[in-house]
Amino acid sequence: MKNNTYQINPETARSLSLQHPWIYRKHISKDVQWKDGSIVSLYFQNVLYGTAVYSQKGMIALRVFAYRKQKLQASYLRQKVSQAVAKRLSLLTQTNSIRWIHGENDSLPGITIDTHNNLMVLMVYTPALVCLGRYLAQVLRQKLKAEKIRTKYILLKAPRRMGENSLAKNQRMLRGKEHIGLVEIKYQGQNYLIDPHTGKGGTYNDIRNLRNYILENTELFQGKRCLNLFSNNGILAHCLVRAGAEKVYSLEDSSKSIAVHKRNIEEQQCKKQIVLKKNIFRELGESLEEMQDTFGVAVIDPPNLTASQRDKAKARKIYASLISQVIPSLQEESVVILCSCSSRIHEKDFLRICVNTWKEHGIKYKLLRQLQPEIDHPTKDSFPEGKYFKVHIYRIQK
Repeated sequence: MKNNTYQINPETARSLSLQHPWIYRKHISKDVQWKDGSIVSLYFQNVLYGTAVYSQKGMIALRVFAYRKQKLQASYLRQKVSQAVAKRLSLLTQTNSIRWIHGENDSLPGITIDTHNNLMVLMVYTPALVCLGRYLAQVLRQKLKAEKIRTKYILLKAPRRMGENSLAKNQRMLRGKEHIGLVEIKYQGQNYLIDPHTGKGGTYNDIRNLRNYILENTELFQGKRCLNLFSNNGILAHCLVRAGAEKVYSLEDSSKSIAVHKRNIEEQQCKKQIVLKKNIFRELGESLEEMQDTFGVAVIDPPNLTASQRDKAKARKIYASLISQVIPSLQEESVVILCSCSSRIHEKDFLRICVNTWKEHGIKYKLLRQLQPEIDHPTKDSFPEGKYFKVHIYRIQK
């Protein structure tokens, strides 16, 4: 493939010197004639600053894979995959559902690769990365095979925000059957069914840190009635039950996620779970009144609320509103777990939202823990956008 060259401006040079992986479209000339997926060498004052892959569409025009004299070639990519795998192998003692490649935070921007049991899920965030992503998936498959980890199927997924016409299909099988249904994974000695066709493969392993915390701190949850908002397929609810919860009420809007959750309840023969289909953003207050119950534990884990920078003010109000609506249904002393996966709401900002809401309602609070990310969801100081997931655990007194 032809290697194009481009002279970057001083601002972009400063960004690349800090190893930030994105160059926005507004920072490059409108006259470039590169094809989707073109390799571009980036120079400033005749010094090579990095090598990137070009995307014809989207806000991010160039994703930087290599910096300075590093060469974007097969040996370099294999080394990146090997480094990522080595960091995550220890997770196999607790689960077979792992994110082996975490995009920008593994210096492979725009590409994530997970395995769930014997299924590999490749996700690319631009059509320009499909070929490169497929190559990395094969490299990873061979690397895992050497570790005696078998991959039978490979599913290619494209985030919906890429647009309907960005790939021939939003999903397609690259290896194995044309259609694969639910997949059984293992986590902490127990089996769960997931739907790999839903967001993040149906597992949301970035919240594994909270699942581990629940199972390691059972004294906080034993005998408690728990409210679990935005429950997805219910793995977190199962962890609450395993930690000794008396009853877990899970609210979720996705019919597909609820179907998987109920299937898992049947498999586990668990009578401590109640799953309700609710539009939480619209019906939370009404739903809590109908339930006529109080809770010693509440988990609030909404989806990403900041698709763009313009959404930040609205997102702050939504977080505060969700907490405020739950407060009347909390017991005098409760544990409240507040989560945010909105990358544009930074850690300190989220902390301020939570604390201010407690204060506005006269709630006494103690922040028990701010959880750190799992090792298969690493973060880098050079890429603050990648520090998207936050989990704050509070003990509150009304």
